[in-house]
Amino acid sequence: MKKVFLITMLAILLLCPACTSNPDTSPSASMGPTSATATGESNTTSSDIPALRGRYFDFGIENRLDYVPFFDEGKAPSSSAEYLFYAFAVNLENWGDDKGIMTRDYVEQVIRAHFEIKDIKHTPLRKAWDYDGGKYTAVPQGIKEKPIYVLQKINTHTQDGRTLYEIKLDYCSFGGVLPTDEDMANIRASMVSGDLSALTVLQTEWFQYYLDQTTGAVVFLSHTLAEEKTASIQPAETIDREPTTHAAVNNFGGVTMAVKEGTASSTGLTVEFKNDSSSQCIYGEHFWLERKINGSWYQVPIVIEGNYAFNDIGYDLASGGSGKWVVDWDWLYGGLEPGEYRIVKDLLDFRGPGEYDTYYLAAEFTIY
Repeated sequence: MKKVFLITMLAILLLCPACTSNPDTSPSASMGPTSATATGESNTTSSDIPALRGRYFDFGIENRLDYVPFFDEGKAPSSSAEYLFYAFAVNLENWGDDKGIMTRDYVEQVIRAHFEIKDIKHTPLRKAWDYDGGKYTAVPQGIKEKPIYVLQKINTHTQDGRTLYEIKLDYCSFGGVLPTDEDMANIRASMVSGDLSALTVLQTEWFQYYLDQTTGAVVFLSHTLAEEKTASIQPAETIDREPTTHAAVNNFGGVTMAVKEGTASSTGLTVEFKNDSSSQCIYGEHFWLERKINGSWYQVPIVIEGNYAFNDIGYDLASGGSGKWVVDWDWLYGGLEPGEYRIVKDLLDFRGPGEYDTYYLAAEFTIY
């Protein structure tokens, strides 16, 4: 099974008119912080971080850090498929009537402007972008909302006459819901003031980049996941709990799961599915419960002894369709204590026998 490791939620639908023109692809359209934004010091002190968080919040959106492919330094991917959503998203506001079509030249220009790569192999991205040799055409589906990144650390140093930036950012969600423009403005303001209580950290990432001295473009040198060390002192309530195994959830564009209002109780609830993608989906009876403790997700311990199993049933969730699923977990988890929880379910993007991708959907709820 292929597990897709991107955090994604539905924000807009891509349209695909038969046009071939493209927006202004000047790299200056999506620069983010300039050299003045970074500290210019080899190591920024912790007291500098809050002042820079607002700028790097903007930087993450303007440069669509959520669509920068993961790669180690000197190993940028050569396939254009790795960069197609990035090339689309960095000019999202400028497409006009051409939304959903990108020329080969435009894609290549964006890749070369923002990544150090010699040879680019132009290829389609299955179920996302078709390619006819001259242009890329989007397969209608969802694209992620604007990302929320919180700056945690920044280092700079000079190499070969240019300033290199290394930044550590938390990639966050806004309580599992899609933030409005007003929410995003409030999140930014709270972030700058030091209040991060409304955010849930999904994962921590490192970026290395420099600013092209001629164009001012952000050129990415690497993008990797941070390997966090386990804290030496754990909160007492987490000592006997296992951390979540679901680092990436809600990353199936156009497919959502939410708890039906008024149904959550200590022993069960009802979830509602919606499929606005072009995919044929299948889900079953299997599920996991997790509890949020001090901002992190932990598995809820099961109460049943010995082996257990779920009914082997598959439910269709057709493209454009919706569905409801009712669960009673008293037999497996018992009654839940008051707190913040989420239910996680696996869902298949089914293309045929033996041909599918597995995604994980999560819906949060509170027990009072």
